[in-house]
Amino acid sequence: MPHDAVTVRQDVLEGDPGQHDIVILSKYVAPADGDGNVEFDVHKDYDMWCAARAMSLLMAVYPGHFWAVESDVKQHILKIGIPILMGICNWYVINLRQTELTPGAILVAGGEILERYRLRRGRLEIASFLEARANHSALVNRRRPVPE
Repeated sequence: MPHDAVTVRQDVLEGDPGQHDIVILSKYVAPADGDGNVEFDVHKDYDMWCAARAMSLLMAVYPGHFWAVESDVKQHILKIGIPILMGICNWYVINLRQTELTPGAILVAGGEILERYRLRRGRLEIASFLEARANHSALVNRRRPVPE
């Protein structure tokens, strides 16, 4: 059973004039051993580094979107999502056994998520985001599928 997430860092990115500010929370969930105790995680620092780098890249190329990134090197995956649209259980998963973790792979994942919700690649456009949220948000209605 995983433990509660612990906030490791909190950063505020000030938006350009007319844009919103963004709070980026870096959190860590400690793995549990067979008895439910906290297990030492040899991958913690690398997972935090991978997630931070992926988030930085997504925010630089697709700014303003409400990205979430989780790295789990032990399971060989990197997960990318926009929880407001996709809910908290749906992710774009990069299988690190099959795909090298490169900036290109991260940007393809982010771009495909945006395209599924008919959001343009690049800076967040609030009107189209609000339309996508109204039509597709799985955060409010879990039964809504991610658009194809």
